Parts: sequence; structure tokens; C-alpha cells
Amino acid sequence: RANKVALELIEEKIKTQRDYVAKLEKLSREQKTERLKEIAVLQESITTLGLGRVSVSQDQMKNLKSQMDELNSKIREVEKFDTQFSTKQKALNKEIKFYESNSTCPTCDQGIEPEVKQAKTETAARKWDEFEEARHQAAAQIKSLSDRHRSVEENIAKIQEQLNREFEINTQITQAQNRIEQLQREVDKVETETDSIEDSLSQLEIYTKEEESLVKDRRQLSEEGAYNTVITELLKDTGIKTKIIKQYLPVINNLVNKYL
Repeated sequence: RANKVALELIEEKIKTQRDYVAKLEKLSREQKTERLKEIAVLQESITTLGLGRVSVSQDQMKNLKSQMDELNSKIREVEKFDTQFSTKQKALNKEIKFYESNSTCPTCDQGIEPEVKQAKTETAARKWDEFEEARHQAAAQIKSLSDRHRSVEENIAKIQEQLNREFEINTQITQAQNRIEQLQREVDKVETETDSIEDSLSQLEIYTKEEESLVKDRRQLSEEGAYNTVITELLKDTGIKTKIIKQYLPVINNLVNKYL
């Protein structure tokens, strides 16, 4: 009876342990597969992101900004000359107007000769025209410099956009690489956790050996029980003892009567 109970108990332990081992193995496989799949997706993503990279250096940006500063400086310098030319033209306008409007000097109250007025007016007008030509040249130079400035500015904007994209790509790649490292650590951890499965398998082996021992004991007890049953039956009055007595008692009686 005790053997039967122990055997039933160990069989239940074996079943529970096998279910537990199967669950551990399944969980380990699923966790590893899931993480390896994600690693593959991230690696493909890194490759795709790498294809979107554009070769741009900070030196290009520095060079363009240097050109921008130089152009700004030249534009300011030409504008300064244009302002000076404009100021001188205003002064010449006053001078021309003065000689056109006055025949007497308001300061010394002396008359101004027509020849002097004409000479002064023509000289002032000629200078005014020279300054006007200079201003036209300055305006053309400013336009040329501004066009170059605008072109450089557009290039700076394009390169800045590329640098921003490069930074974004690098950030995404770094994040993907960090995630891959994390997943790889988890895969390594799952693989090292096979010790837990091995321990469970070792325990299952112990239970199995215990079951084999109990089965062997039970078989032996069963054989002994059957043997004892046979012996008991043979030793009963209705068994072999009665048959022996019935067979040999008459012979014994005959021999006793003959020799006694």
C-alpha cells in the first residue's frame, strides 16, 4: 500500500516537472527568437539609414560662412561709398542751386560774374555726374555681391539641412545600435538561463530514477505476494498437505501393520 502511494506521488511529481521543463524550454525559445527577429529588423534599418547619408563636412559649412562674412563686409563697404557719393551729390546740388539762384554772394555782398556762375555750375554738374556714375557702379557691384550672397546663403541652408538629416540619421542609428546591444544582452541572458532548465532536467532525472526504483520494489513485492499466496494455498488443509496424507497414509498403515 505504501509503495503504491509513493509511486503515485512520484509519478505526479514527474508529470509536473516535465510540464515545467517544457514550459521553460518553450519560453526560452520564444524569447530568443523574438529578440533575434528584432535584432535583424534593426540591423536592416541601420543599413537603410546608412544609404540615406550624404557626405557633408563641417569644413564645407565653415568655408561657406567665411564667404558669407566676406561678402557682407564687401557689401557694407560699397554701401558706405554709395552713401558718401550720395552725400557729396547733395552738397553739389546745393552748390548748383546756389549759383543758379544767386547773382550776388550773400556773405560778402559782391556780385558773381556770369562766367564764374557758369563755370562753377558746370564743374559741380560734372562732378555730380561722376558721382552718379560711381553710384551706378556701386549699385551694380552691390547687386552682384548680393546675388553671390544669396547663392551662398542657399548653399548654407542646403548643407545645414543635410547636416540636420545626418544628425537625425546618426541619432537613429545610435538608438538602433543601443537597442541591439540591449537585445543581445537579453539573448545572452536567456542562453545562460539554460542552467535553470538543466537543473530542472536533473531533478526530473532524480524523480525518474526514484520511480524506477519504486516500480522495481513494487514488482518484487508483487512477486513475493504471489509466491506467498501460492504457498499459503498449498499449506491449507484443502491443499497439497491433504493430498499427500491421502496418498501415503494407507501405505504407512500397511507397513506399520506388517512390521509391528
